[in-house]
Parts: sequence; structure tokens; C-alpha cells
Amino acid sequence: MVKLSKLSRSVEGSVVHIKGAASGMGRATAYLFADEGAKVALTDLNGDQAETVAREIRDAGGTAKAWALTGRAWPASVAFHLNRIR
Repeated sequence: MVKLSKLSRSVEGSVVHIKGAASGMGRATAYLFADEGAKVALTDLNGDQAETVAREIRDAGGTAKAWALTGRAWPASVAFHLNRIR
């Protein structure tokens, strides 16, 4: 299998939204994108844990912001917050 992480397309400088970023696969995905130089917008029902992930990314030299996000607020809030990280 071809390693997907070796593709020539770069995410460096791009804004990436990770939903469910406070733990598990979301957290791991956030770290991977941050390692590749993406600006990471993290959302989760647990805003405190999402902020912990964002702080860890910032402490490692990356760009990340976190927001608590409920299902009802999803469409409008995501657009608003993604524009704030650019």
C-alpha cells in the first residue's frame, strides 16, 4: 500500500477543521496536521479538552485554536471560527 502521508500535496499554511478533536482519533489527527504545518481549528463538545490539545500544539510551535461546539451551532459557528484562525 502506498503511504498516504508521502503525497506531494502539502497542507502547510492551510486551515484544517478537526471535529471531535479533544480525544482519540480526532486528537491524533490534529497532531498530524499540526506537524505538517497546518493551522488547526479544533472543535469538540468538551471545550476544555479541545483547548488542552490546542495548547499542546501551540507549545510545540504550531497554530491552533479550540472551541466548544454543539450540534445545533455547527454550520454558522464553524464558518465563523474558521475565518478567525486564518
